[in-house]
Amino acid sequence: AGRLPYDKSSDTSEFNLMNQIVNQELPDPRKFYPAIPEWLVSIIKKAITKDKKDRIKNCQEFVELLKNEPKKIEVQDLDKRINYEEPLTKFKEPVKVNRDEEPSVEQSRVKQKIPIRTIIFIVCLITLIYFVLIKEKFQDQDENSFSSVKIGNQIWMAKNLNESSYRNGDVIPEARSNDDWIKANEEMKGVWCYYNNEPTNGKKYGKLYNWYAVVDRRGLAPEGWHIPTAEEFQILKTKVNNDGNTLKEISQGVDSDVGTNTSGFSTLMAGERFWENGRFYNLGDFTGYWSLTKKSNSSYVLELSSRDNRIDIFDYDMGYGYSVRCVKD
Repeated sequence: AGRLPYDKSSDTSEFNLMNQIVNQELPDPRKFYPAIPEWLVSIIKKAITKDKKDRIKNCQEFVELLKNEPKKIEVQDLDKRINYEEPLTKFKEPVKVNRDEEPSVEQSRVKQKIPIRTIIFIVCLITLIYFVLIKEKFQDQDENSFSSVKIGNQIWMAKNLNESSYRNGDVIPEARSNDDWIKANEEMKGVWCYYNNEPTNGKKYGKLYNWYAVVDRRGLAPEGWHIPTAEEFQILKTKVNNDGNTLKEISQGVDSDVGTNTSGFSTLMAGERFWENGRFYNLGDFTGYWSLTKKSNSSYVLELSSRDNRIDIFDYDMGYGYSVRCVKD
């Protein structure tokens, strides 16, 4: 249901188009410019690969690759001129064309020669479009890498926070035992944990925090980000037409409530930790995200379930352990 750009049933919806750009390889540039040689295609692919460690880092590296190619692109004083010495064909003599005859394949190839300036412009344009549209990479205080995704006018983290220190560098205590968790909440101190205290869960789902860590004045969110308010969660909910499946990772959910992740939010069912006894529940079945907004002795949480497609915003005791997603300032 819904209408563009949020109608996931439409091939031209904004969500589906963005999902294709982020998750599918870009087409071979020779589909649009057949005369581009193989060596240049390899450089283009290196410029737009989705693997960050293999991708060209900057324009200087791009120019160096061009200079080192066996096709002998001569780069002299790039501020003034770029000369391409070798033609794209092997013809030594110009080909005379009879205007009354259909041009041959060889003659057509000669006409397809593309100036190096045009090629460089095309490559830079493709690279620029790629970096603007894919999920931008960031790091938190612990140098954990995370992606972002734009939904409407909001830019969200595309994975759960996995931070173990505040923005000023102070360490956030880990509460492993049930007693440690209960005590921290009684003293209103911020703590975190892995689900079932297993670090392998942290790599996939991030950490669970009590609300006191979320609102600590030392700052849980990385620089340039903040913990969302309930109002900001409501904006997100409206943008996706209250369809929780659009926020879930594709593998999350059951039957008709499996995630489509057309928003790119990539929610995983990270479970929760109970405030009263410190026990863990609902891994793979439920997830909740803390907000800054409090209500008496509780705070609002955005929650998603694997068994329905609703997006609920309810208030829960501040001693629960929930995940955190930040939104960009």
